[in-house]
Amino acid sequence: MINNALEYIRFEDKLYGIIVRSTFCEENIRFFTPPDFSQQLAYMRRFCGVW
Repeated sequence: MINNALEYIRFEDKLYGIIVRSTFCEENIRFFTPPDFSQQLAYMRRFCGVW
């Protein structure tokens, strides 16, 4: 999958990398990796002063 802000690097159905560019922006938490991966990559947008 390739778009302006997010790119998955795959070869023979195996995921080798995920590129999240600085232009990526979403309101909610977004997990890029499947749940069965031992390590997870996610994005969470937080506004200054908000806990």
